[in-house]
Amino acid sequence: MRKISYCFLLGLLGVVLYRCNSDQVSAPPQPSFTVDKTSGLVGNTQFTFVVNHVDADAISLFPYGTEDATKGGILLQASDFISGKATIVFTYAFVGAFNAVVVANKHSADGKTIKNVRSATQSITLTNDQSAMTAFTVTDNTTDSKNPIAFTGNFSSNNVTVTLPYANRNSLTKLVAAFTVSPFAVVTVGGTTQVSGTTVNDFTSPVTYTVKSNDGATTSNYIVTVGVTPAETDNTLKSASGKNISKSAKDKALPGVVDNAAKTIVIYDTIGTTKFDSIRVAYETTGKFATASLQQDSLLNLTNPGTMVITAQNNTTATYKIYAAAAPKLQLAFNALVPAVTAVTTNFGITADVLNGPGSPLPTYISSIATTSTVTTAAGVTVTGITANGILFVSGDPVDYSSNAEFVLTVVDSNLGITYKVTYTASVNVIK
Repeated sequence: MRKISYCFLLGLLGVVLYRCNSDQVSAPPQPSFTVDKTSGLVGNTQFTFVVNHVDADAISLFPYGTEDATKGGILLQASDFISGKATIVFTYAFVGAFNAVVVANKHSADGKTIKNVRSATQSITLTNDQSAMTAFTVTDNTTDSKNPIAFTGNFSSNNVTVTLPYANRNSLTKLVAAFTVSPFAVVTVGGTTQVSGTTVNDFTSPVTYTVKSNDGATTSNYIVTVGVTPAETDNTLKSASGKNISKSAKDKALPGVVDNAAKTIVIYDTIGTTKFDSIRVAYETTGKFATASLQQDSLLNLTNPGTMVITAQNNTTATYKIYAAAAPKLQLAFNALVPAVTAVTTNFGITADVLNGPGSPLPTYISSIATTSTVTTAAGVTVTGITANGILFVSGDPVDYSSNAEFVLTVVDSNLGITYKVTYTASVNVIK
């Protein structure tokens, strides 16, 4: 099989460099050739060209013709001719109709004058028999025309599935499909030719895309099904918090606790805080597409309960009451240590320094320190239970302080008529 030479094509150079002083060199005889077939498949069919020798300085075969010089030609060597004929076996790499031709030329000694003569041309048609679809996407240009979104299809044999978000559910009738198919294949839907990235189809039901190969001999059907993700139904809250922006509080960050069962949000502060008239409330919805009736960091006067409505993507709603409460104060002491240690409570953090003991790098007792708790509450407020690191805690029980310990108090506030949880984080620092 002969490859095309793209570097030294004297035949084409003869076309470009032909000069007017042609009397310096005589024209060669007209070349001729035969080919065993006039049509075939790209990359598959072998064509056998037989070129007849003529008296010339160079003889070149151009299987693609000379219309497109970038596809090149084959410069024949003297050794290629046996008994006056050169046989070239060639496989085409491009689809199309080409005018194969042989060019013979003679040139002057200095190469400045070239005369070339062409053979009669032979039309050769190349097709392919491939009808595969390898990629498929649909684009919604209607939901947000400035920012259209493409959704990629998943292939399972000849079945293609595409899933749209619920927000794009109304665009099923006007989606634009883009696809990748075999080169020069023709794609149709119901007999209508499809143009990738342009044609709009209705995908409320599965759509069959027919891919016909370039030679028309092979056809493949691809069934495209576009589904819609069900509407999100979650109208709960993941978290909430607050910030007291009154002058006395100086933008103090406040913890918050959400009770999705009771539909309550409690923003709490330490005992002694009486001003809840300037609280900015932040929150996070559990549902990705849920919305809230309050904007983030809304400024509320929580001396009386506020209200927030969470709307799920499917339009179901949940109404939350927002409270501000003075939380009980938790104090811890380690009376069994020598010397005894009383931890310091600051807002909702508790810290304690203890002396180093046996063991390395931490004292062996840090993972089990007997802990005494004291709870101070406001009138009308009671603590019904405490957990330490998730375990029910009674004052005097040992607690693991290898890492920060979390104490959670269950609080009943009869003044507000709510039950909520307060979290304290306790850390023990070992003095070396």
